[in-house]
Amino acid sequence: MPAQASRRLIDARHADFIPEHCSEKEYGRFLAKLPVARLYRLRRVRFRREFVERWPRLQDWFAIPLRERIGRLPGEHQGKISFPVAYNAHSYLYYLCLTDRLRLDYPFLLAMADLCVEDVARPLKIDFGIRTLSAEGVHLGYTAGGLKTSAPWVIHRIALRTGIFHPQGIRFDHINELFDAIRQFPERPDLRSLVPAHQDFATTVARAWHAHTQKVRVLLHHRGQNIPLPVKTFRLRPVFRARLPALQAAVDRWLALKQVTWPSPLMSMSKSRCGIFCSIWSKRRRS
Repeated sequence: MPAQASRRLIDARHADFIPEHCSEKEYGRFLAKLPVARLYRLRRVRFRREFVERWPRLQDWFAIPLRERIGRLPGEHQGKISFPVAYNAHSYLYYLCLTDRLRLDYPFLLAMADLCVEDVARPLKIDFGIRTLSAEGVHLGYTAGGLKTSAPWVIHRIALRTGIFHPQGIRFDHINELFDAIRQFPERPDLRSLVPAHQDFATTVARAWHAHTQKVRVLLHHRGQNIPLPVKTFRLRPVFRARLPALQAAVDRWLALKQVTWPSPLMSMSKSRCGIFCSIWSKRRRS
């Protein structure tokens, strides 16, 4: 049996890997590709060595409390971290994921505010397809700024969880697994040790996570992947009709031309925005 296949455990949902470390020599070759100073590379080697000495079996790292795996508690400064060995090794863990040695769990991935996966993926020549997916999203009517946050947030976490590094391979069960994790995270008994005490987590952060995932779900559906649309993709404002017949007629003609080529989500959003424009224009004319 090949070495890679021998590491697999078949799960009911997807193939999980028995986690394992890479050698220090291999990791050193990877670090040599980074455009950083030699001192920084030596620090990264030391971070890996300390982590491996503390957890020679990666399964033991999964067993410790989540707050210790994250390493840095809410409000802590860079120089005063409660669990520095675990915290400093995050980049090394991403390397293990991207070289097919590790699958991270969603509680860990959700508790991490900023994954910085691209810094590890770039030297490995891994393209997550986020730029293309975002361009398709803009064509569907989403804003480029919103997709800049949503697409990496979802694609990176699914990649580190499943080992699927391109949106084309994402299935509906992968999306549902992430949704389930988002719903369960606010119910954790240790939530307050993971997020700032003043943060209204359920109505702010968790809702934003859900919106990110919902947005990517819609994009993957319109790619033709076997992922159904959500019941409600977004809430549109009511469509206003202009009180000036000539203005409304011009708007209707423009929308009729666009309807030939534009997808239905973009048409719905355009009708709403044109209605708002007509309403504002009519009020200004009256004043």
